[in-house]
Amino acid sequence: MANPTAGDYYIVPVVNTGKALDVSGGSLANGANVQIYALNQTDAQVFRLSFRTNGTAQITSRLTGKSLDIPGGSLVSGANVQMYTDNDSRAQEWTLTEKSTVSISGTTYETYEICLTRATTLCMDVYGAGSTDGTNVWVYTRNDSNAQRWAFVPVSPFKSGGIYEIKSSLKTSLNVDIAGGSTANGANAQLYSDNDTNAQKFIFVNEGNGWSIRNVASGKYLDIAGGSLANGTNVQSYVDNDTRAQRWRVDTFGTTGVSGATCQLVRLGAGNAASYRMDVESALTKPGSNIQIYESNGTGAQLFALFPTWAVDPNMPAPHSIGFGTSLTANPGTSYGPLASNQQINARYYPMWSCADAWATSGPNSYQWRYRYRYMRSSNSSWEDWGAWTSWLTALVTRNGQKSTVTQGLPVSFSLASRKVCQIQFDVRACGIGELSLLYGATSSCTGTFYYRQNVSFGDSAWSPEGLRVACSTDYPYGTTNLYVKSVKWGGKERLTGEVAVKQLDDSTSFVIPQSKLNAIPPDEATATIVFDYGTDQCARFGGVTQTRTTTVSLDTTTAETVTFSEGPGMTLNATVNNIGTTKMWMITDNKATELMRVAVSGNNWTFRVPYPFNKDYDIVTSGTSSDGNRFYVDRVQRREKKAAHAWTLPDGTSVAIKTREGEALTTDHSIDAVYEANILNARPWETVSFGETRKGRFSIEGATIVGVSDFEDVEALVGKHAIYRSPAGDTCEVAILSCARSANKHWADITVTMAREA
Repeated sequence: MANPTAGDYYIVPVVNTGKALDVSGGSLANGANVQIYALNQTDAQVFRLSFRTNGTAQITSRLTGKSLDIPGGSLVSGANVQMYTDNDSRAQEWTLTEKSTVSISGTTYETYEICLTRATTLCMDVYGAGSTDGTNVWVYTRNDSNAQRWAFVPVSPFKSGGIYEIKSSLKTSLNVDIAGGSTANGANAQLYSDNDTNAQKFIFVNEGNGWSIRNVASGKYLDIAGGSLANGTNVQSYVDNDTRAQRWRVDTFGTTGVSGATCQLVRLGAGNAASYRMDVESALTKPGSNIQIYESNGTGAQLFALFPTWAVDPNMPAPHSIGFGTSLTANPGTSYGPLASNQQINARYYPMWSCADAWATSGPNSYQWRYRYRYMRSSNSSWEDWGAWTSWLTALVTRNGQKSTVTQGLPVSFSLASRKVCQIQFDVRACGIGELSLLYGATSSCTGTFYYRQNVSFGDSAWSPEGLRVACSTDYPYGTTNLYVKSVKWGGKERLTGEVAVKQLDDSTSFVIPQSKLNAIPPDEATATIVFDYGTDQCARFGGVTQTRTTTVSLDTTTAETVTFSEGPGMTLNATVNNIGTTKMWMITDNKATELMRVAVSGNNWTFRVPYPFNKDYDIVTSGTSSDGNRFYVDRVQRREKKAAHAWTLPDGTSVAIKTREGEALTTDHSIDAVYEANILNARPWETVSFGETRKGRFSIEGATIVGVSDFEDVEALVGKHAIYRSPAGDTCEVAILSCARSANKHWADITVTMAREA
């Protein structure tokens, strides 16, 4: 016993061959009911028969792409038949068993039982053997009755309401065309090279008194000029006038294949008669050949192939703001990092777009969509070929204002063992019905890229003068991990002054948040909360994806080294420590660390210049890495000085200081100026002022005296240079020295130094 071949069919019940299997109401929903209804050739009655590799049949609706299904896979007699998204389950597997034949409209067809493969005693059945519109379809115990016999009637390549290109049988690359795509009355019909424009697409409608043939581009009808039935009368395009000049007789003469499509061969009789036919003048086969009517002669000049097609209506809306969402309520995007479990991706994403408010989810206006996948190989980061596009499907969507989201979404699933990136392309277009024909708006497209989003773990952390070193590991096995630290808090306060980017973090390692990016040093055993986002070698940064981790901070003081101090020039100290290879030294005050300059090397002893702040506590910390790579940090060595002076340290380590005369106080004047621009307007009596985002800070040091600490020339040499300024109050800041004035006496000089504070 042979199965029918795979293809598109009307499935006709033997109990009433004027009916057909039908999706109730043309519903797009999962669970839509299946019934029998008068054969009307709509897509709600077209079912695609295909066969799985195990030989079982799957029956899907051309309207929705959903499959004939039994709710919950029930194996009970009386279970309903419904439509449901293809889920590759046995609730959608059917076995066809050939039975007797039946005659439908003069053609004999084989009939079949359609039974569940899991329970072949349960067959698709017309409820109560009813034969009226809307009678339900279910599965029922096999009883060998006509209620359980069905004929598969092939869907004709030609129907009323269809859109077709009219191809000449003389040369099928030439189509009937409205010259120049004109929309004027009287525009000429000709043969022209296939160009896929609407000027070559026509809607055929059976009007009862003949067929009308309407051009999609102009909306006007193929018409016999002047209504004259005579040899050589021109065929033109003309506004609808409901006359015999716009009615055609369609006689069919079998089918032919063109570009892989099955086309109906027809002769078109003028005036709904067979005496005169649409004809290619002189049987020419070149672009521009005229279309006329001529006495029926049975030649190829009067034989045409109707090529099924579809047309874009420029007046229909085109979807926009197209992308993928992580849920039905998310905003659209195109790149995502689905979080994995054991390096296996299993996620679902939702195609979405915006369109006109009036565009609905069912009825005459809807959307059609299609999609395809491809993957990146883990072995060499190369892309596999794109998979095949699905057929155009009617999209079941969830509406929210103008935004439509595909309710069922699309799965993203792959394993890092073989693949590490997935891409999905989807196309969407508005679909509408005009004169019983499907017309489409422009197609909008989107490609979404889906990456592996690795698991990142933090261990304990340690503070060093370089910054906060955080132990970190990731399970991403390929390439690198990028971290972007956005927030660091301890003690309930934000400590990070700007984002920190950590690139090329290897598996099972650590990263450093520089001390310069922290506004404080954590106490020992503090709990730090770190907020970050991240990426991989394939996606540098997952937009909008943040993670929060906590870490316990200890002070890294693994090895003690002795620091010795001596007086240095210009109110400084010399701090000397044993060098082990890459020794550095920092001064810590006001909970901030400043790296010190090395000024001398003597054997294995390195000396650093300490421009200590006056009247404040400070710590000296050293660090280094030995030749074997072991890092050390020295315990803090605390100093306290109670000296009063103004002092400057230049980038080269040079220090200059000013001490007071005995009995006289040092003074500092500090002023702030706004950065502004003033404009005088001729029409206004006063100026206009606009302020910038910054301000200027000025220091003025007055009434000071040199007393054997620095020479006059040392102070003058500060002008025009950058330095670190230390005030008698213990303040420290970076300045630019703008000017210096002095009034010399025998043993001292009165000094005025003007500075600008720098960022």
